Amino acid sequence: MARIIALDTPNRTALWRVTSDDATPTDAGQPDLTVSDSAPAQSFPARLAGLGPLRGDAGYLPALARLLTLGAVAENPNWDGIVLVILSPHAHWTHVSAGEAISALATVTPTLVQALGADGLLDQPAMEEIMSRPERLTSALAADPDHALSHLVGADLAAARRWWLGHQLRLVGDGALADAFADALMTQGAPVARTDIATATRCGLMALAT
Repeated sequence: MARIIALDTPNRTALWRVTSDDATPTDAGQPDLTVSDSAPAQSFPARLAGLGPLRGDAGYLPALARLLTLGAVAENPNWDGIVLVILSPHAHWTHVSAGEAISALATVTPTLVQALGADGLLDQPAMEEIMSRPERLTSALAADPDHALSHLVGADLAAARRWWLGHQLRLVGDGALADAFADALMTQGAPVARTDIATATRCGLMALAT
């Protein structure tokens, strides 16, 4: 049986017609469920399959990032590891175990990348310079703005080291920043399975409908 699920995004509320094996945008129908930050928040740990945000001492995970994290692991409900969701204005590192969000870390790297107009490919020496000496970030951004994207990714990986080191990793995101994160993690011996935002959205919605 199909359900209509409303999904609050930064730009609008989108309606989806969802079954257990398909999810397609629609313009018709009243929502049976609404994924939104205005839904009641839950505390960690909690099942990923939920409608509202997660918050507490263990971090903060907005409703849309929660859905994308669910979509990243929906085909393997017993998976254990870290899901990184690149979703402006934040990047969200979430520890997932057997379908539950255990804790989360949010960083403002996407906001800084946008504000500085940072783009291009990952430069490994620039990334590793800031990863090893994150206190140099602001001076490096001033002295070498052409490698701002790499500096910012290096600072993020330094802050989130315990989240990715030694874990299985999945990344949800599109564009240059997601590419840079994937490349940076690979250089650190941390291979990443990738999912684009559209696929993670559909898979997350289908998981909610079951």
